[in-house]
Amino acid sequence: MQEFAQLTAFCGAEGCENVTHVSALYCVGCREKYLEKALARFPEPPKGKTWIYFMRSGEDGPIKIGQSIDPTERAVYLQTGSAEKLWIETAMLGAPEIEGRLHARFIKHRIRGEWFKPAPDIQALIVWAKKAEKEARRKRLEIAMGSDIFDSK
Repeated sequence: MQEFAQLTAFCGAEGCENVTHVSALYCVGCREKYLEKALARFPEPPKGKTWIYFMRSGEDGPIKIGQSIDPTERAVYLQTGSAEKLWIETAMLGAPEIEGRLHARFIKHRIRGEWFKPAPDIQALIVWAKKAEKEARRKRLEIAMGSDIFDSK
């Protein structure tokens, strides 16, 4: 009889023929790819919450601090009227009033409306928010798919 630790199965990712531990859904390589894709999505926020996003215009351009139920859709909508490439630096779940608090906090860097200079304190907040949201998404995925998605057996 085989030990449980030695049981293997094929990776569950489409087109992948790698073998993984029977308790894991995907092989190590596909888990990393799946995680990257999953972390790039913005699921619909829970009732009373929204996505507070930080959108960049151009490589070193201004930063928009906004809120949306779907930041990716918002970026696509705004892109049609922008000469510069827009992208979401990060987004974090929060109450809608957080956006206004951030606007007030960074008022000295405001260019116009929701657009701000890429000042060091705003960029530091973005770095912090990226780390915090990545961990929060990872936890949401573990709950949704089971913790074995990240196990390296």
